[in-house]
Amino acid sequence: MRSVYLHFPFCRSRCTYCDFVSGIPPEEDIVRRYSDALLRELPMQAERFGGVAGKSTLYLGGGTPSLAPVREIARWVEAAAKIAPGGFAETTLEANPEDVTPSLAREWKKLGIDRTSLGWQSQNAGTLTSLLRRNSPGSNIRALDALHEAGFTNVSVDVIAGIAGDDLSATLDAVTKARPEHVSVYMLTIAEGTPLHRSANAGSYVPLGEKASLAALRRVNERLNESGYERYEVSNWALSENFRSKHNENYWKYGEYFGAGLSASGFMRTGNAPFAGMRWSNGRNLREWLNEIENGRFDREIEEEIGLETAIREYLMVSLRLTRGPDAEEFRSLFGVPLFDAIIPRFFDINAGLVDRDERGFRLTERGFELSNPVTVSLWENLN
Repeated sequence: MRSVYLHFPFCRSRCTYCDFVSGIPPEEDIVRRYSDALLRELPMQAERFGGVAGKSTLYLGGGTPSLAPVREIARWVEAAAKIAPGGFAETTLEANPEDVTPSLAREWKKLGIDRTSLGWQSQNAGTLTSLLRRNSPGSNIRALDALHEAGFTNVSVDVIAGIAGDDLSATLDAVTKARPEHVSVYMLTIAEGTPLHRSANAGSYVPLGEKASLAALRRVNERLNESGYERYEVSNWALSENFRSKHNENYWKYGEYFGAGLSASGFMRTGNAPFAGMRWSNGRNLREWLNEIENGRFDREIEEEIGLETAIREYLMVSLRLTRGPDAEEFRSLFGVPLFDAIIPRFFDINAGLVDRDERGFRLTERGFELSNPVTVSLWENLN
């Protein structure tokens, strides 16, 4: 599967933990200019990529794409359909709860968007205020209800765990009561250069320790499992297999993808035996990106060739995030060699109790998920 990502980089405000390429929305004419450039770049990317055959996925992310006028979102979806004649198996729109209204939800549904990702983050008003989030516990619930009433049958909710002083149990209570079809739970990351990073350095924010963070993640998994959610990736749970994120699964299965927009990236195969690929990333400066695209050129910040050794390492890293783990048949199809020929057997002895192995592949145990980073490092150190 080949996936398509469109980036809308604007937000009404910036959260304290955010290190994404995003900014406060400028005047309407700049948003329109950005959208025009986005639609100019999309077919350029598709042509370079060799087209999008068969079913694909479309993801409208940001930033806050729910801020964009419906007419612009309609232009994006229409343009994407032209470069993917096989259609989309899934079309996702990221949304801030404060932006969602019943009428807007109905408009999105009419455009063919069939999945939404809501940034709840927490159900505690004090936590949301401290993070400079625009949403509230009330708007979180109202947004989910509006989407369901508009006919959305696959709504995902994002939650941040590991926030010092936050009542995670209250958030999990709200999630399990509201029952979105999909839940993503991410541990709070304090990225360098963010306001939260500066607060941590100044001592005004004291992060949770490793033991408390692991306990929080364990509590999340236990509570969601008890409520009927199935964990299929280290940070993602779904009420059934039908509600898994097909777009993100393509990343975790080392599938091809390309993006259009500021800072968007792409990855494609350029050869089969041995594996050869190419990865690129667009520039992060809005003015420079606009100028390049408007003049019919790509604005590349990064472009690198991916050889067999790097590809194997990357595949193992991303696929290990899935509860099914690296798949032997998939591995041979991608790289032309048996999975277990690529791994020194002592890896499984070193990580006994953290990794389960059978003829289909191997996967992390529940304890292994808690120690996924050191297990990945160990795997990289034990490749043939």
